[in-house]
Order: sequence, then C-alpha cells, then structure tokens
Amino acid sequence: MRRAASSGMSPDQFAQAVVEGGQVPLLVGEVARGKALAVVVEKATVKDTNGEIIDLDDEDEESEAEATEAAAEETPAETAEEKTEG
Repeated sequence: MRRAASSGMSPDQFAQAVVEGGQVPLLVGEVARGKALAVVVEKATVKDTNGEIIDLDDEDEESEAEATEAAAEETPAETAEEKTEG
C-alpha cells in the first residue's frame, strides 16, 4: 500500500501494474527480504559506546512526539513559504 501511495496509484492500480509488468517475483522477493530484516532487527541489541543497552522503543516514541510537536508549531503561512522556496 505504501508503494501504491508513493506511486500516486490506488492499491488496485498498483497491483495491476505489477502483474502486467511481470514484477510479481521481484515484489515477493522484496517482501521476503523485508520480513527477514524485521526478524533480525527485532532480535538485535543496540548498545552505545559505553556498552549500555539503548532502548529503541523509547527513542521511537520520543522522535514521534518531537515530530508531532514541530508540525503543530508550524503555521500554514510558514508551510506555504517553504513550499514556494523549495
């Protein structure tokens, strides 16, 4: 669904394009790799330079909260200016 959205297509249109383009095996391979990577990352332990374990769940929640706060502070005028400047 993310791929369809990033392509500007509905999920049905994306699926049809994948089938018509003969890309199903490629897509199946990507899904399998993604799931395997998720298993590996889930079982990994991340430590800092002092050897202390870093809890990534806490950091993800903090990053999301910071992003939400930053978005809330942004005014519509600032957003429009950024779009025209970029």
